Amino acid sequence: FLKLFEDWRVIEAREHLKLSDGRLEVMEKLSKYMGEGALEVKQMQPLFEKNGWLINPSWADITGQTTYTSLLRSNCIESSKLVDNDRRIDILGYTVGGTVHVVELKRPEKTLSRDDLEQIERYVDWARANLLGSGPDSPKYITGLLIVGKLSSNKAIDGKMQRLAGS
Repeated sequence: FLKLFEDWRVIEAREHLKLSDGRLEVMEKLSKYMGEGALEVKQMQPLFEKNGWLINPSWADITGQTTYTSLLRSNCIESSKLVDNDRRIDILGYTVGGTVHVVELKRPEKTLSRDDLEQIERYVDWARANLLGSGPDSPKYITGLLIVGKLSSNKAIDGKMQRLAGS
């Protein structure tokens, strides 16, 4: 048994090394994308979808929840003055424990604006009002996460960001 445990430790160490190497490669790719001002939909979104741990270290894979995504998109119609890249919900996931996570990605060169905060706030408000339930398979919690390239130095935007973070 001792030999088996010793061999198992070596196998585990190799697997962790492979995982670390893979994650380092992904982080280098993300850094490159951020430096180049990558395209949100064609480059950033697929990278985050394939590597959910970039959003939350406890996430392994992200599987979009088609039903909730369709409901949010049809009920949270954005203003026609928004550019096309700012009109979609980028990632929506349902995790164990009954939490729906609404994730909105912005371009790496984008500076946080009040409109960005209001966009994710609308998505979360609608989802909380329409998706929460008490059934066994119903979501119990709704969270929102906005990933943006740069924070604003505007104190009013910072104040709204702090209020939303507390919600």
